[in-house]
Amino acid sequence: MPGPVFRTEIKLSPSPWKIQHQDRLFCIGSCFAEHLHLRFKAGGFHSDCNPCGIVYNPISIGLQIRRILDGPAWNEQDLIHDRGLVHGLHHHGSFSSPRQEDCLSRMNDSLHEARDRFERMDVLILTLGTAIWYKHKASGQAVANCHKIPTSEFERGFMNVEEVVQSVESWLPELLKRRPGIKILLTVSPVRYLKEGFGDNSISKATLVLAADQLCRRNESIFYFPAYEILLDDLRDYRFYKEDMVHPNEQAVQYIWTCFQSTYFSKETRQIADEVSRLVEARSHRPLHPGSPEHKSFIEKMETRAKDLKFKYPCLNLE
Repeated sequence: MPGPVFRTEIKLSPSPWKIQHQDRLFCIGSCFAEHLHLRFKAGGFHSDCNPCGIVYNPISIGLQIRRILDGPAWNEQDLIHDRGLVHGLHHHGSFSSPRQEDCLSRMNDSLHEARDRFERMDVLILTLGTAIWYKHKASGQAVANCHKIPTSEFERGFMNVEEVVQSVESWLPELLKRRPGIKILLTVSPVRYLKEGFGDNSISKATLVLAADQLCRRNESIFYFPAYEILLDDLRDYRFYKEDMVHPNEQAVQYIWTCFQSTYFSKETRQIADEVSRLVEARSHRPLHPGSPEHKSFIEKMETRAKDLKFKYPCLNLE
């Protein structure tokens, strides 16, 4: 007789379409989008991620995508000044600078690169983090990042299901026009945003899940991957979280990635990605004696392995 079962495993059906190494991937959204992007890169895929930095709410994601598709360059109206620094209202703090010219230059360089990659994109991976958003009172703009500026300068908002759906469908037709046949993979970030409160976090995640269901029903180009459900309903244990008890740890992210691979990769694609990942991992090892004959021999061996892989699979991205 089978023994007792101590977890509820989510059964995932293989997708009718598959991601291949020749596809151009673009990840945008919360920190979970960054996790997926890094694993794509380690597996030899052509992947780009978050041209404005990590972004959580659907309004800001939509604003960024519309700006990439057909909007003007970022300008002074998209900036905020605070404590000697210039920040982008729609950008992560990594774009901030004491000089306005430097801040805008970084923002627009990233925008131009994103436009070029959007024109060649085959799969968009969209990770929604929260239905809660903040508006900068002085400018009236929704912000992607408050940059630790006093909360009194912002107004808090809470999107309902239809507003989340509308925010995605506001840019979807133009994207489908530019890239007919594109696939959009929608996920809800498994990270809980407890700074918003336990109750509001639960309502926020439920709103995003309901909106994702509606989007998939209404648009044949959109597909849902249950990263949120895998962590909360399958793993369901604090040993799969980091010390903050909020973010999934490496073991959890790797498990979700394995589920993703089994859903969207063919057996051959998965084997190739695993082979590339082993090469990337070997390359990342810190040598005990840099410059030694043994280290030089190791470098040559890795270069040979990379050339062999590239010759065997020309579409790989081994940068």
